[in-house]
Amino acid sequence: MNIEEIIKTLEDYIREQFDIGDDPDYNSEVDLFEYGFLDSMGAMEVIAYIEEEYSIEITQKDVVLYPMNTIAEIAEVIVNKLD
Repeated sequence: MNIEEIIKTLEDYIREQFDIGDDPDYNSEVDLFEYGFLDSMGAMEVIAYIEEEYSIEITQKDVVLYPMNTIAEIAEVIVNKLD
């Protein structure tokens, strides 16, 4: 699975799960927290989804070491974990 597929999957999941709709500010590069698309509880839901969907573990260390504020950043972490 390539990064573009992961980005698309994450964009679709977050859009649907958090009722974002057609917000023009929502894209793979927007800071999900700064724009209010996610909060800390939402981040936990996204991490749980990622762990189940991709059979990987996102540890507390990952959260501290790698920026995961945008969909693109999250996808990059997933790709690195899958490699």
